Amino acid sequence: MAIVGERKRKRARKPTATIADMPYSDERWEIERDLDALCRAEAVKKDPERMKKCQKMAACKIEESKRKKEEAQAMIDMGLAAE
Repeated sequence: MAIVGERKRKRARKPTATIADMPYSDERWEIERDLDALCRAEAVKKDPERMKKCQKMAACKIEESKRKKEEAQAMIDMGLAAE
């Protein structure tokens, strides 16, 4: 039984390795980049106006990518037809 006012001793925890303890490397850089992306994604999710702008830009980029692919295919087809 503990005497009033006495505290039980806590067991010392073993120190755990953290990302901050990692030496700078490609892996650490990638983890930090992913963390930053997750934080930014959370901020966008919470702001409906920002989310709409991102969705609009994504749609534009998809259309641009499709157009570039079609142009590249047309150039390939023209090159094959010339041979």
